[in-house]
Amino acid sequence: MTHPHVTARTLALHLSLWLLTGTAMACNVPVFRYALERWDADIYYALVVHGPGGLSDAEQAAYDLLKRYSISEYGVINLEVYQFNRNALAQSQFGSLFPESSSSSDGAAIYLLHPLSAEKTGPIWQAPLTEASVSRLLADPDRLALLKKITSGTSVVMLMLESGNPELDDAAWQRLNKAIALTREFLALPEGIELHDGTITGDGSIPADPVDRLMSSIPLKLDFDLQRLARNAANGVLVNSLLSIDSKLSELTAQPMVFPVFGRARFIYPMVGDEISEDNILFVSQYVCGACSCEIKAQNPGMELPVLMDWEAVLYGGEQVVDMEQFLATEALVHNDPGAGSAQKGIRLTNRSITIALLIGGAFVLGGIILFIRSRLS
Repeated sequence: MTHPHVTARTLALHLSLWLLTGTAMACNVPVFRYALERWDADIYYALVVHGPGGLSDAEQAAYDLLKRYSISEYGVINLEVYQFNRNALAQSQFGSLFPESSSSSDGAAIYLLHPLSAEKTGPIWQAPLTEASVSRLLADPDRLALLKKITSGTSVVMLMLESGNPELDDAAWQRLNKAIALTREFLALPEGIELHDGTITGDGSIPADPVDRLMSSIPLKLDFDLQRLARNAANGVLVNSLLSIDSKLSELTAQPMVFPVFGRARFIYPMVGDEISEDNILFVSQYVCGACSCEIKAQNPGMELPVLMDWEAVLYGGEQVVDMEQFLATEALVHNDPGAGSAQKGIRLTNRSITIALLIGGAFVLGGIILFIRSRLS
């Protein structure tokens, strides 16, 4: 059974979506594409908190890694970094948002906080300040999978957070797949959108307004993708960020949840348990894929996830500083957990061994060719 408070909250969300879609059309560009091209991502805060002795050498290295990729140092994750000792934290702008008990540990720690506009208290995620923790905060394969789908033109990723009960999760997954199949048949792109190559969607009877011109060459299509996420995933940043949209969701750990994700990794309030239904999925999809009736981001539901992505470069063809895939292939491997690091070393040794074997094999082949030529000439 779905929690009554969640049902009420979901109905309130549906009402807000209805009001938004019922207003006079501001432009024909679908919400998911308008959000991708024109809404900057919400800025999260990472607080590094330490005692009076400051940071150790290892903690300083972890802090430097975090700082390098944050927007505080012109990096590309939507995250600002601040460093406080525990006494100064209470006097800072974050003091009222930060419970004292969360900052009482002996070693330095890192805390992920919501954007201030979310008006929420307490950390989303916290961990000791280590390079492994920083790597988990900055990137993980699940967020990378989301970003790859969105930047390839996927309209909405329906991200299902599993409950851990296989029977409930499989039933919800089946309902979700069936609902998305029907949604694909029902929805259509708005007409009158000028694509990047100058063509206009529809039959040409609706002229394109300048506001209806797409700003990037990413394909415009109605394309839904599904992704499952284990609640006990090793990287808790994504799971905790999703659940933090409403404190009541922490009471529903026994239920699967479906979060629609679109734009610059923007997610809205989930469908929970029995709310994962054809009617609700179609309703939310109509909002996300319908013409953008409200261009003001703050008047639309949802918030962006913290992701390592150079959106301007991806959308408009500039040179990327770094992306999540690059990070996972370099920094995250170097600073991973000991067990993972050992696995990576094993992979590297295997690759090296293969390379050596190929070189040796090539030498034998070359030697054989030389001997063959000499025998022919003699």
